[in-house]
Amino acid sequence: MNNNHYPDYCSIGGGIVIVNGKTIFPGENHDSSEQLLNRIYKTTGLSYPKFFKMDNLSKTGFLAAEFLLGGTPLDTPEPKPGTAVIIMNRNASLDTDISFQATIDNHESYFPSPSIFVYTLPNIMVGEICIRFKISGEGAVFIANDLENKLIYDYIVRLFNEGKTDNCIFGWVDYYKGIPEAFLSIVQKKNFINTFDYYSFDQFIKRAFICSKE
Repeated sequence: MNNNHYPDYCSIGGGIVIVNGKTIFPGENHDSSEQLLNRIYKTTGLSYPKFFKMDNLSKTGFLAAEFLLGGTPLDTPEPKPGTAVIIMNRNASLDTDISFQATIDNHESYFPSPSIFVYTLPNIMVGEICIRFKISGEGAVFIANDLENKLIYDYIVRLFNEGKTDNCIFGWVDYYKGIPEAFLSIVQKKNFINTFDYYSFDQFIKRAFICSKE
């Protein structure tokens, strides 16, 4: 955990990975998106063969979650019913939908790909994060043009007030036309309710998420 009053976070964009304000992967412009995501994965030191079967949206979210949560108290084999994952994105699973459509467009070699089809819902990306970290709390993906701070904040408050959620992973994960984009953070109920009002939350998003995209 970092030592300031802001939550921990990870952002991926423009071939760069930033964790808590520090660039840990500078990226290279000549990388394809597939090469980039695979090279970022190798820097984690993780042995997780299923990663290579994921679609690119799931890979992007998985990597952001790995840098955010790997080696923390949430990186344990015990089930975590008190942890939620709330994510927004712009394009749902459209990039994967297009890839799946390509497998059924050619009537001469018609063969719908089941390995692609299983990723034609954006919440599968949340599922991959939950499988990796044994999270069994609430999960949701909202579709919007950009990260809507107020919607996310109100949703987190509702989850904490219901009394079943102690931690909430939240943010933005999108992938379309070869461009991976992610911003994930985590807040704890004990810190959020007492010290993190909407103004603080909004300022954190503008500092961390907006700046990481520029």
